[in-house]
Amino acid sequence: MSISKKTLWYRGESVAIDYYLRQWYELSVRNYTIRGWEIDCVVENDLYRRFIEVKVVEYVKDLQNYITPKKVRTLIAAIRAYATKFPTTKLQTIDVVFVKQNTILHLFEDITL
Repeated sequence: MSISKKTLWYRGESVAIDYYLRQWYELSVRNYTIRGWEIDCVVENDLYRRFIEVKVVEYVKDLQNYITPKKVRTLIAAIRAYATKFPTTKLQTIDVVFVKQNTILHLFEDITL
């Protein structure tokens, strides 16, 4: 029996969220959608608000190609909308988490806005 893509994505997000919870972050929101844009999850601690983009991958080759210019534009638009609705003085960053077989394969942190 094969696992659906939706289930794989959900599990990948859960792996990423678990990582941040172990790093003393709190989950603010999961799958925040506004105007058709989506942020996979938002985690926060006393200093940071991190917008997490999770990519579940099967292959390791060329990880940067998983994030297209269009995806970057829509992610930034969603982040701006979220930050407008929920203002903060915390440093806001984007992290991209690549998950393969329920394990974090690579983590790009602190892509500052």
